[in-house]
Amino acid sequence: MSKDKDDAYHKISVPPATQPTGCPLDASFTPFDEDYLANPYPQLEALMSDKPIFYAEELGYLVVTGMENVTTVLKNHEVFSSENVQDPVFPVCEKATVVMSASDYNPKAVMSNCQQPDH
Repeated sequence: MSKDKDDAYHKISVPPATQPTGCPLDASFTPFDEDYLANPYPQLEALMSDKPIFYAEELGYLVVTGMENVTTVLKNHEVFSSENVQDPVFPVCEKATVVMSASDYNPKAVMSNCQQPDH
């Protein structure tokens, strides 16, 4: 069974994005913080008010908050992509990399990371 890289479920070779010019930076945001995991709502409310769209330095990704902003992103597949939404946020351990690189490991995209026209 051969793997088609364009059809791969996990694209572990894709590097994180760099901070877009003019986009607010948040060097402290992490969705893995103990307080955030216990109750994300206070932090999300503050972000929606102060920085509704920002580059999360630790993650290497843009974070979009607020229903209107999220809806805009989700409806604009020509500008925004969800193909990496199921990819690991941080580098995976060596054992996981071996499993995910095996020739017989090729899960197919699901609705959350499936691109047009299949989505």
